[in-house]
Amino acid sequence: MVKKIFFLIFFLLVLPSIARCLEASSNDPGETRYFRGDTSNGFYILGITQSDIPREYSLPEEIGDQTYGIQAGIRVWVRTTSGNEIEITGGSPVAVVSKSSDYPNTEIKNGSWDCPSISLAENDRIVVRLYLRIGSNPWQLAGSFSTEELGVNQLNATRWNVFYWLFLSHSRIPDETGTRVWVTRGGIGWGDKDHNSRIEGFRPTEKITLFPANTGFTVLSSIIPPQVKVVGNRKYLNIFWTTKYFSDWKKEIAAKCYLNCLNPGDDIESNCVGYQSCNSTTIAGSQGVCTITDPNYDYTTANLIVCKIYDPSQPEIEYKPYVNLTFWPLNFTSLPLKNISATVGDSISLPIRIKNLGLLEDNYTINITPLSNPNFISIKNNLISVRNVKSGEMSIGYAEIIPLSSSETELGIWVYSDSPEWFDCSACPPNFVCEQASQKCSKYFVIRIESDYSSLGEISLAEIILLIFVALLLIYRKGP
Repeated sequence: MVKKIFFLIFFLLVLPSIARCLEASSNDPGETRYFRGDTSNGFYILGITQSDIPREYSLPEEIGDQTYGIQAGIRVWVRTTSGNEIEITGGSPVAVVSKSSDYPNTEIKNGSWDCPSISLAENDRIVVRLYLRIGSNPWQLAGSFSTEELGVNQLNATRWNVFYWLFLSHSRIPDETGTRVWVTRGGIGWGDKDHNSRIEGFRPTEKITLFPANTGFTVLSSIIPPQVKVVGNRKYLNIFWTTKYFSDWKKEIAAKCYLNCLNPGDDIESNCVGYQSCNSTTIAGSQGVCTITDPNYDYTTANLIVCKIYDPSQPEIEYKPYVNLTFWPLNFTSLPLKNISATVGDSISLPIRIKNLGLLEDNYTINITPLSNPNFISIKNNLISVRNVKSGEMSIGYAEIIPLSSSETELGIWVYSDSPEWFDCSACPPNFVCEQASQKCSKYFVIRIESDYSSLGEISLAEIILLIFVALLLIYRKGP
């Protein structure tokens, strides 16, 4: 009898704790994993924070007698330390979403996928690939993303909510025969708060703490990016970094960083000989900086900084994998405009927004050209200069246009950098087009302007009263 009473008391005491544990488990929303713009080991990073490096992928344009929508989805793999990948999504995209309207041009869409429970080795990663297509065309790979080595033995079954930042535009242009056809352009963006593609509900089991045998500290930038950052111009490149020992020792810590050494392997100092580099020492926990003078940027693609972080008193103690960061010396994006309805004879101010995504301060030129009915519209300033736009800044150029008659007109808008490194179209990065008149690397989009004459509903009350007064005056003069 005493045993029964003791068991009953014990059960009543532990029951609330059990209930709280079950409730916490069932309500655990999991992690949010962001499609970041920086890279590691050949993949974009699928990280627990968002980066500030926006990326875009544009599909090949589709031309036809109708408009098309776009679809986006993901496929998921487990990647082992040997590089083998095992797909867990059955060979076709899941969490598929669609966007059929180009109003608005950009939009966040979300779809879901029920991730099964997956057994993992401690050093496995999860690889997610973004896929995109126009209409019913074959799926196109937009980007490959990888987590860090998760250090867990299981990925729990949960529902993933996948958010995609999509853009879509429809425009009409004459083909080689003069027939007007529809052009569909679309794509996906990721990598910053304005292109916030992500996965919610990613839920690994409790992490296993792993301390590499030859490592005495952790690099904050590998845990909370971007702790490594770059600032510079054509004359210098400053690399800022922050590190901390596991034991929180306030002792010296050092970094040696290389520019565009793409294959550091396991021995960065041997494999990166001949590449531009810099090194510096600081106190653990404080910010260090080193400088590369006259940096040899590659203006045609993303550039790579890779750094060895180590204890200067025991150089054999270093952190791996090596810390890395990608950046573009020159890069920008221009935000498409919505189609416009206008009144004949009224002036319209078109704001054309440009964001500098590159490292270097840049100047831009905007070229506006009618693609159809050129005599039906007046453009007061078809060439617009936007000057001294710093890295990360948004600037706006304004064009003034006046519809001259009732019609539908399409305007082609080219935005290109005035930097001399991009004066040759052979240097254009992906997702840029060559503006033929200037032979410069450009962003290009089309807007439609529909114009008509003022209707009575567009005349002000004062103008209506004046018309009535004039009509009455004419009737009075005419007499019976």
